[in-house]
Amino acid sequence: MPNLRKQDATVVIHGDSRYNDGQYDTVSVHSVIVTDGPLTQSYYVPGGPTISKEGLALIRKHGLEFRPYTEEELFQDVGDEVDEARQNDPLAVEAGFARTLLRSTLVNAPLQLIKVLPNGSHVYNLSYDYKIFPENENFQMEIRLPLSGIAMPSGEVTLTVLAPQKVTINRAITKGTDEQGNELEEQLTDLQQTYRQVVTFQYRKDPIFIINYSHNEGLFQG
Repeated sequence: MPNLRKQDATVVIHGDSRYNDGQYDTVSVHSVIVTDGPLTQSYYVPGGPTISKEGLALIRKHGLEFRPYTEEELFQDVGDEVDEARQNDPLAVEAGFARTLLRSTLVNAPLQLIKVLPNGSHVYNLSYDYKIFPENENFQMEIRLPLSGIAMPSGEVTLTVLAPQKVTINRAITKGTDEQGNELEEQLTDLQQTYRQVVTFQYRKDPIFIINYSHNEGLFQG
């Protein structure tokens, strides 16, 4: 498994919900990934058929994350649902369906090799888009860095999230969490001329980041 030297992830959240009757916003993710060796894993990322908010809730209920996975990680335990059903274990069956549902929403996305540097570092791009749905009028996206299948004994991850126009970042929920459960403080910047906010994080271990926000304006009526 190659080691991470740097992953720089940029996320742009598009406020589509103002124009589609409040149904969803769209998240665009672009990552530059630098490793000390080649990445040979096949990856699956969000961007398949649109998942409903009920389906997303089922996935989260069983501790699964809506994020990129390696093929090996995503397709482990395939077919266990039948055995669990025969054992009359409905909770295990439901968890199995949650895994199957997650698989159905991800699509194969080969990494794009940009360059092999003189020191042996490999530089890759990975981009994908997906929809997020409101929950009690709030929207939330999550992203885990670095990409699965990459070790991180050292190295650095940075995350920049550009929120939609005229939203409020809910700072009590928006956070990064490291592998020990410690909270990472975000940096919030107002872009006054465009009515947007930028949330940034920087860290050197395996964190998960949550961005939670609410729109300040109602639906666009023309």
